[in-house]
Amino acid sequence: MGCRGVLFAINDDTAKALLAAAGDDDEVMGVVEQIEEAWETPFVAETDKAWDAIHRALTDGSLDDDGGEAPLNRAILGGTHLHEGNEYIVALVPAVEVPAVAEALAAIDDDALRDRYTRIVPHDYAPEYWREATTRALSRRRLMSTGPAGSPIRTAGASRPRRHPGGRAQRGPRSRRGQAPRW
Repeated sequence: MGCRGVLFAINDDTAKALLAAAGDDDEVMGVVEQIEEAWETPFVAETDKAWDAIHRALTDGSLDDDGGEAPLNRAILGGTHLHEGNEYIVALVPAVEVPAVAEALAAIDDDALRDRYTRIVPHDYAPEYWREATTRALSRRRLMSTGPAGSPIRTAGASRPRRHPGGRAQRGPRSRRGQAPRW
């Protein structure tokens, strides 16, 4: 099971307690437990296992906390690292930097985040995703290709173009249920 990401908005007293505990992992984790016990929904953002992908998409594609450009590189793993263990990474972004991070994040919608992620996924990160995405992209390109005078090009493994009720040509194999595969 992978690590799950949770981001907390904390008050100044809690930030001071974390900074005072820096250097003592047990004390830092004690403050973290207090933060988690309080768990005030409006001040919590759960990223589950997506924290890794989100950080990579907002930075240079690595898990380096200094990778990419500020302020986006501060959103997930940035800030002062107070604890890095097998189960937790505790990073604190100072209150004075939070507005800049929030403003930068607000400028990125779902489509922009998706685009950033697909542009930076290295071949060694999530290779199953890379193979799947590459296969889908190549399949789309093959199916959308046309020959002279706009006639469809048939590629190896593609079936004859079939006519949709709406008049569009549909190419590609059919699933066992007789429905077109989802690309």
